[in-house]
Amino acid sequence: MIFLVYFLLSVEPLWEPTDVLIGNSLGAYVDFAVDYNYSTGDIYVAAIPDSGTCFGPYHWGLILFRSTNHGETWESLLSQQYDIIITQGEEVDIVVTRDDTVYVALSRHEDFFTHTDSLYLLKIYDATGSGWTSEIITKMPIPPALSDIHSIKLERNDFDDFNLFLSYIVTTTVDDDTLFLRYSSDRGYNWAYRAFYAEEYKDIDLTIADSTLYLLSAYQDTGYYGLELHRLNTKTGASGGHAFMCQQDTLSHFEISAPSIGATTSRPDNGQLVYAVYSQKNLISQHYDLLYIYSQNGGADWTSVPDTLALGSFAVGRSDVRGYQASPSDYVDITYCITSSVSLPDIFYDNYFRWASESNPENWHDLFSVSSGDELSIPKLTYSPPLGVEAAVVYNDNLGNLWFDAPWRSGISEDTDEAKESKIRSQIVSYGSSVEVGSLNAVVYDVTGREIKKLNDNVWDLTNGRGEKVDSGIYFIVDVETGEKVKLSVVN
Repeated sequence: MIFLVYFLLSVEPLWEPTDVLIGNSLGAYVDFAVDYNYSTGDIYVAAIPDSGTCFGPYHWGLILFRSTNHGETWESLLSQQYDIIITQGEEVDIVVTRDDTVYVALSRHEDFFTHTDSLYLLKIYDATGSGWTSEIITKMPIPPALSDIHSIKLERNDFDDFNLFLSYIVTTTVDDDTLFLRYSSDRGYNWAYRAFYAEEYKDIDLTIADSTLYLLSAYQDTGYYGLELHRLNTKTGASGGHAFMCQQDTLSHFEISAPSIGATTSRPDNGQLVYAVYSQKNLISQHYDLLYIYSQNGGADWTSVPDTLALGSFAVGRSDVRGYQASPSDYVDITYCITSSVSLPDIFYDNYFRWASESNPENWHDLFSVSSGDELSIPKLTYSPPLGVEAAVVYNDNLGNLWFDAPWRSGISEDTDEAKESKIRSQIVSYGSSVEVGSLNAVVYDVTGREIKKLNDNVWDLTNGRGEKVDSGIYFIVDVETGEKVKLSVVN
């Protein structure tokens, strides 16, 4: 059976009123990360501004923002400039403890001539109330020359015992890639580690649920692509083993990349609902599909056939996944970014937000796109627990601004059924039905921008101009008079 899902591509924010500006003049390619304090709900954003836009043409640095009122206003706690011209910031990740101590993992080019990266762990805190300070508490072992450190992921567990987890990939020009998973029980001063090897690691992601850490990696090795999960007990450091979740499917897909993982938090150990999302190139269309699999028993067993979040992206689709608890149920939020058209540039970036419950893990709900479609990275998820359990998003635009947007700013109570229903922005129509378009003068395009059919009334029966049923895929309906666009995904 074929269904059709459609929703408006709007330039309005996902939740009213207008989004909150966190910081500007940070550069179009600012790298940023976000986390929150479980106890207070304070939200923190660490950012490495794009070189030459914030600290001047010969400097780079780190800026730490905080909101103590659930994202309504933001302050800069720390602006730390680095003056060494031959270095440049690369990636950043952040975790926050219950006592408002901030840990930031930061990679940078140590030397433009040797192209060797280094990785630091910074501890940022305000011990006396007189001002925030930053100290380097760890510098990871210096990697070989001509090495690149990327895919930095930092996690923490501070419910029972305090543990930090840091994972990253080291790529050199002579050897296989090395994936490091480091863990510390003394707040980052000393580390144990495990190392994994592959011909090429595409990307990694971390998440923690209860006492289990999940590390998801996408890799290429000996001619095929794969997705692999590692598990670690956060209390004992004992490995939970690893599982090959999926490999190259030569009949339809290849090039697995951009993994993202998130888990619910309230189930007993090894019993969480875990989602793994990844991008994979379609062998027939040569476009990238955003797929997911899930486990309902803490990663021990996974769905054998991946489901689809988005089809036919022109570039690798990326996502951010987090689980949260809204008693008595658990939910999972996801943001994802796909590139759906090269012929319609004003909707080149499509950024969406969805949520699902543990009781119905395949029932994803669509929302309007996160913003106007000019983001250069995926919107990243955060929370503010004392106020509500719904996710908020932080994103950047191509003007060098960081923005915050959240459902609780709409004034709707987020723990009500009404609030849940108000977020649903999708409609499923059986293949044999007609779709009301809402315009008397509209044109249907396919994902490449090719005209499929001119509509003379406000109904599309899923046929082309010759009266033939269209194939599954992504389509756009454009109102000729207003320019309003509707995106439609016809899927099997």
